[in-house]
Amino acid sequence: MYKKIVDIGVLEKYSDTKNKQIYLLNTYALITIHFTFIMPVGDFITGILNDKILYSYLFIFLNMIFVLVLNKLEKHKIARLLWMFVILINIFLFSTVIMPGSYNEYYYAFLSGIALSLYKKHTIPILFTILSFCLFFVPYYGIVSYSKEVVSKLDISAVVGLFLCFYFLVNYFRKNNIESERKLLEALKKLEESKKRELVQLELKSLKTQINPHFIFNSVNAIQGLVLKGDKHDAYQYLSKFSKIIRDSVNANSKDYVKLDQEVTLLQKYLELEKLRFQNMFEYHLIVAPDIGTVFIPSTVIQTFVDDIVLRVFHTPKSLKKISIQVRKESEVCVDVIDNGISVKSYKELINESDLITSKESIAQIINIFNESYQLKIKYTISQEGEETITKIKIPYLTKL
Repeated sequence: MYKKIVDIGVLEKYSDTKNKQIYLLNTYALITIHFTFIMPVGDFITGILNDKILYSYLFIFLNMIFVLVLNKLEKHKIARLLWMFVILINIFLFSTVIMPGSYNEYYYAFLSGIALSLYKKHTIPILFTILSFCLFFVPYYGIVSYSKEVVSKLDISAVVGLFLCFYFLVNYFRKNNIESERKLLEALKKLEESKKRELVQLELKSLKTQINPHFIFNSVNAIQGLVLKGDKHDAYQYLSKFSKIIRDSVNANSKDYVKLDQEVTLLQKYLELEKLRFQNMFEYHLIVAPDIGTVFIPSTVIQTFVDDIVLRVFHTPKSLKKISIQVRKESEVCVDVIDNGISVKSYKELINESDLITSKESIAQIINIFNESYQLKIKYTISQEGEETITKIKIPYLTKL
């Protein structure tokens, strides 16, 4: 049923880009419909549910149905604008009238990124970004919903940074994705069976330009939390580390091979940022052999495994999330990861049950791409010992390039 809904309005006569925009809009509408059922339940449990909230969710629900109908009738431009305005209006109402003082205005920051995913040109996304930015300050300086103490702590420069950071990050990866897709389509037209390896390399390049969307979303949320607390120092520190990881990731992704110690350094920066975000809720140990800087491995291969493991660790109900990583050089590079997250089986069931829509491929598929592209045989095993999951990875290395 879900597939039929997200495919509403998708037709063969349209370009791939247009069909993706329609598919994405249907997905946004479907996710929003789910929220109109889930959020009232949460509001009822917390005791804040009232007639205003119910009517607002009903308004959203009916408009999302209308968005799907418009897509079915091939009125895609109207459908996109309707979705954007409905969400914009409801953020405004929740932040000023329905639930004033609840910091709902921070959701405005995500509208610019969503608009970028729905429009090829920048005109409408920029207009929505400007409008959202102006509306953000209404609860503080217009229809005042906060105390003078909260308003005085609001750091306007940090809010500007939040909006710009999210807009430019989404735009950067959007451009990379479009460019990767363009190259892939050009390659497919020329490719024959004898050129399969070149195709795999393009797939790897496209894969390596993608940073986990969960990581970006969670990082922006962390910055938002620090801004709310009025903690300028930590907010700037977090934003600085976040930007360095983006820069280092881009540099690593541009190379086929990197020194093992460089890969480990990037991994440590990533773990430090997660530690800063979760503070006492996350603990990591990174043990590295002293002679690892003399060999080269495919870039981002270790990060790919750890990225997936961290996602699984943060689904554990335990108050303290733990991950231990040991890196050493033998006849191959050996990486042993021990975590206290939920089991791999439980994680897969959780993903399937929640019907999450993600571009992230499975570890097996990603490692197949690495192996085919680099003509290697990266091996890994995953085992369960009590409440701990143990992942052992073996990566062939080069002593020189």
